[in-house]
Amino acid sequence: MASVSLDDRLSQMTTWWHVVAQAGGGSTKKCEQARAWIVERYAGAVRRYLSKAVGLEAAADLVQDFAQRVMEGRYHNAGKSPGRFRDYLKTCMFALVADYRAKQARAKMQPLPEKWEPADHRVASDEEDWRRSWRQDLIDRTLDLLQREDRRQDRFRFAVLRLRMDQPELSSQKAAALLSERIGKPVSDGWVRRRLMEARERFGELLLESVAESVNPPTPENIADELAKLDLLDYTSSFVKRLRRR
Repeated sequence: MASVSLDDRLSQMTTWWHVVAQAGGGSTKKCEQARAWIVERYAGAVRRYLSKAVGLEAAADLVQDFAQRVMEGRYHNAGKSPGRFRDYLKTCMFALVADYRAKQARAKMQPLPEKWEPADHRVASDEEDWRRSWRQDLIDRTLDLLQREDRRQDRFRFAVLRLRMDQPELSSQKAAALLSERIGKPVSDGWVRRRLMEARERFGELLLESVAESVNPPTPENIADELAKLDLLDYTSSFVKRLRRR
């Protein structure tokens, strides 16, 4: 069976935005499935951000609030306009956190300070925390996709890449010795270098596709811009150059 090219896959990425749009305005099985997909797809980034913003204990409740709002169809408008779903969801997260902080202040009956200072520093911190949460979730999910592929294809790209990420100073010879022990068969340093090259190539491709799913429309310019804003261009530079030549 002929493989589908990256260009062809990217041209079909709008279907994910259609899923988001389908999530609201009804109680059909298709709507419910779309909402469940959104919860599963973005729960990692949401949980990581909320844990930093309000603490682990409060975050658990707010993650449930997020899931409930999704299941009620409150976020389906994101699929109707151009832009980054990351930004749309950021607004939703900030609203959740603002509501929580307001409730906490009322519960403690905290008086307003005599000198009120703008919370620009908090907004800037929240913006950066959300960006980092989204970025790390993209990396984690891409690594998971690569690992799943390796299991199906009986390959070891993930194992090599994970080892390199965890111990970047490790030589190819030492990496080969460690991997031989882990995977139960002898491998050479040349094998490690070849697998690492393959792993980085496939990781970059999967990462670019994941980012493309979250921008509307997924044009080369929009994808490259989002990758730059998330500091992910180093992982995907060869694919971005190819996209820009289209």
